[in-house]
Amino acid sequence: MTFREKLLQRDKKIGEELGPMKPWHSTAYHRHFNGYEEKYVLDENGKRHIQRVYTADIYRLELPKVKAALLCLVRLLLCLAAAALAVYAGIAPEECNHLWYINIFQAISLPLLLWTVYGAIVSCGAVNGMKAADRIASQRALKYGVTGALAAMLLEGAFASAFLLTRGISPLVSRLPLMCLLSAVCLLTVLIMERRAPYQTDAAGEAGSQGVIL
Repeated sequence: MTFREKLLQRDKKIGEELGPMKPWHSTAYHRHFNGYEEKYVLDENGKRHIQRVYTADIYRLELPKVKAALLCLVRLLLCLAAAALAVYAGIAPEECNHLWYINIFQAISLPLLLWTVYGAIVSCGAVNGMKAADRIASQRALKYGVTGALAAMLLEGAFASAFLLTRGISPLVSRLPLMCLLSAVCLLTVLIMERRAPYQTDAAGEAGSQGVIL
């Protein structure tokens, strides 16, 4: 019996018993449906469908909606500003931007900055309440993504400043170190905001979450 046939036989047995569904799925699948319970159900035509019922906690900001929305908006704008400043520094017509080690920091910081913007967008769901998968995704982006981007921007600015000083040029008259510093300030503010943001959890039933039949 092949591996595929074994999987089909197992799924068929589960479908007949209508018990909890435990077939193999990818890691991305489990991340996306984190907090869901799954089972097979039969429709009126006898066809099997997967019913997913969200049973984990709902995460929301423990603030009035207006203040929560304002916090999310400021956090998103700071992430966008950090990314824009990094791009502005990277396109500056300066000799620093032709150095290979500066280019490495820029190549590292750009995807991390995009990750932070994604995390800030997802975290906006905390105003009304977001599910476990969204909370984990936004938390990782606003913690690890911001920390990595912050380190990359500081190192880029430091190495660019050191290069300019060896040429007898003050870093204060160069665009790149200044933009890196401003971007780092934005990222540091986002990191502090995320650590101090008050979150509360509600049970899925209390939040009105319903199962989704696919």
